[in-house]
Amino acid sequence: MSDISGKRLLLLGEYGAFGRHLAVRLARLPDVTLTLAGPASRPAEAFARDQALAYQVVNPDDDRALGLLLDGVFAVVNTWRPLMGGEYPLATLCAERGVHYADVADEREEVTGIERFARQAERSGARLVSGAGANPMLSAALVDLARPDFDRLSEIHVFLVPGRDDGRELATARLILSRLHDPIRFKERGRWQETRRWHRPRVLRFPLPIGRRRGYLSDLPELDIFPKRYEVGTVTARTGLRSIWYNLGIRLMSLIARWRDTRHPPGWLMALLRLSPRLPGGRGRPGAALRVELRGPCGGEECVHVLTVVVSAAPGLALTSAPLMALVRQWLERGPGSAGAGSGEGLVGWNDIRLELQREGTDVRLLRAWEKA
Repeated sequence: MSDISGKRLLLLGEYGAFGRHLAVRLARLPDVTLTLAGPASRPAEAFARDQALAYQVVNPDDDRALGLLLDGVFAVVNTWRPLMGGEYPLATLCAERGVHYADVADEREEVTGIERFARQAERSGARLVSGAGANPMLSAALVDLARPDFDRLSEIHVFLVPGRDDGRELATARLILSRLHDPIRFKERGRWQETRRWHRPRVLRFPLPIGRRRGYLSDLPELDIFPKRYEVGTVTARTGLRSIWYNLGIRLMSLIARWRDTRHPPGWLMALLRLSPRLPGGRGRPGAALRVELRGPCGGEECVHVLTVVVSAAPGLALTSAPLMALVRQWLERGPGSAGAGSGEGLVGWNDIRLELQREGTDVRLLRAWEKA
């Protein structure tokens, strides 16, 4: 194991539930100096003081200020949306300066777009990774775990259930609402097709404490990554939000989107979503899960193998933070490997992610089942 002393990490974000959760865990890494950065915010600055961490005020649109923050930094963890106005301001600076970079983006365009910096990152010696969260890093780790059971894979179906304490869920709902007019492009039976977002629901029953969830087609990065990585003809991705009000609100707007522009959700709907945790059925059940269903021939028969990771005794945001923590720990202990830029699949395995979940004190289960084709 290499010496990791003296490594400086920079965490950028707004320090809601997920940012605070991640900051605490990054700060616990041995012999690492963590600095927090974000917009001027009394709650964020108070949180940093409580954790005995430095806090730097910075505007995400100010390239010069962002560049100054990178001096002497080993790696940046970005919890802001990496793509702003068609550009990646922070990733661009890291690629230029030779600073390693990771984010937890799970929007398809954001994750796959990071590849544009591959050559520049190779020249500077930086490693840039987008999508270092549950999608696609954890989902790919599960596929890799079961892939040897098949002669070949023909279908992969991903179903994400965010936790009820995942502070990013309102932002996810807002993003879905703003893009209901944009079609989802996905591969089915070997052909690329398009359909509306938040359509084609599928109801599945997860192990307790999660139970029954209804998931809708979502534009997760697996839709682009998995057809290439695994040479499969069908890939779908669904998300089942915790709150019945989230699901009903988005479903209602998806129907309205057939006749009118919904790119700017009405104020009353956003107010309802913010208040939903106080309404009956608004908080949903505890826990979070990621389910991956694989189909294909094995030993001359059509087989279905389902792998489900269930987190039940910790905030659901652990499903997103654990893959990222495994990646950062790997960089610190063994180095980031070859320079370049790309998405996070294949960089850490299930055992690495499981170990991070256990370090967080998470009650995590991996359930594997064979079903009839």
